[in-house]
Amino acid sequence: KEADPELVRAEAPIDYAPKQLRSSSDLACNTRVNLINVYFEDNSASYAGRVEALKTIQIVIDYMRYYPEAHIILHGHTDIHGSAINNLELSKKRVLAVRNTLVTRGIDADRIKYIAHGDAQPLLGKSKGNKRNRRVEVEVVCNQ
Repeated sequence: KEADPELVRAEAPIDYAPKQLRSSSDLACNTRVNLINVYFEDNSASYAGRVEALKTIQIVIDYMRYYPEAHIILHGHTDIHGSAINNLELSKKRVLAVRNTLVTRGIDADRIKYIAHGDAQPLLGKSKGNKRNRRVEVEVVCNQ
């Protein structure tokens, strides 16, 4: 099975702990923020705890409604289990799940880009396959 040619694999692990999105004040230009409570079932693009996930995604929706010119990049991730190609595809499905949630709630798809990282960027201290690596991060793009 070949990887989707549009997918971008990260070149190196992240060397920082992304901030957790708890309110719109956590969103800052060109800085990744982890969508707290937006986690996924093992080997799935289904939210683990849908109600809590949607509460967190609502923060992004409110931000984008308040700033109608804002654009974001969503970063999709997996844990280390499975093949690199499958993890890349799975991270794409996860990031598209969040994107689709934003779009179905009125955010223009043209304002949302995404990158699927697969298992290449585990959280610091969680490189052994921790479920918290099955995540999506958001980055507000400034100075495009």
